[in-house]
Amino acid sequence: LVVTFASWEAGLVVAANTPRGIRGLGDLARADVTVVRRQPGSGAEGLLERLLARAGIASDRLHRGDSIAGGHVDTARAVALGAADVGVAIPTVARAFGLGFLPLVEERFDLVLSRERSREPAAARLLDTLSARSFRRELDSLGGYQSRAAGSCIAVGP
Repeated sequence: LVVTFASWEAGLVVAANTPRGIRGLGDLARADVTVVRRQPGSGAEGLLERLLARAGIASDRLHRGDSIAGGHVDTARAVALGAADVGVAIPTVARAFGLGFLPLVEERFDLVLSRERSREPAAARLLDTLSARSFRRELDSLGGYQSRAAGSCIAVGP
């Protein structure tokens, strides 16, 4: 069973006046641009790796700082403090820190449950929660995430 969880818009968070002139993904490979790192396996890090690969940019060409941002807020904070020039995050944190935002993609996140698991009471409660208006309001209040399709069944396997 494949069920939609949420979607988010992700992009490049940059200084508001873009002193480095960052306008897109290609600028990340420049020697004068420092990219804030994200945790290996995180959605933002995976997205950056996929987009770089599609653009034909080797990720080892990026100049990355020594610290690893623990999330969107940490990424925006690093850019705001000048510890990095750019990072991947959601537009809400860019606005909160007075930074610029260059949209890259909107991604959907789904939950995948085996047929057996989907019949368990805990799974039923989870699916009910995803479809609940109160859950959607709470998720939307976090900013940067869209819950309009949360709980929608995308596919049912054999």
